[in-house]
Amino acid sequence: MIRYATVHDYDFIFSLIMKEAANGHFSRKLLNPAAPLGMEIELMSVLLHHRRINGCYSYALIWERKGYPVGFIVMSALEGDQGNELWLAAVSSSHRGLGEGKKMIGAILP
Repeated sequence: MIRYATVHDYDFIFSLIMKEAANGHFSRKLLNPAAPLGMEIELMSVLLHHRRINGCYSYALIWERKGYPVGFIVMSALEGDQGNELWLAAVSSSHRGLGEGKKMIGAILP
């Protein structure tokens, strides 16, 4: 099941981003000591205000199995109304290889 993320999902999303950055996913810049604070601010802005720091509309989704989060997606509008992008997405390592990522992405695509 997919649902809109709330501020209560912050810890799940942020910890998965940081864990995967350490594994070489996302930007390795997140491993810079100052970078996590920027990501914390950006993610909290998305969850609370549906806006990225640059002002673009954004929202996060949670993919759940049996009532527990196993993945997330963050969508973001591009500057200048140039479209939308899937900005960030991840599935927890314990749920990889089970088709959860495909199901999660399939749930948002028409």
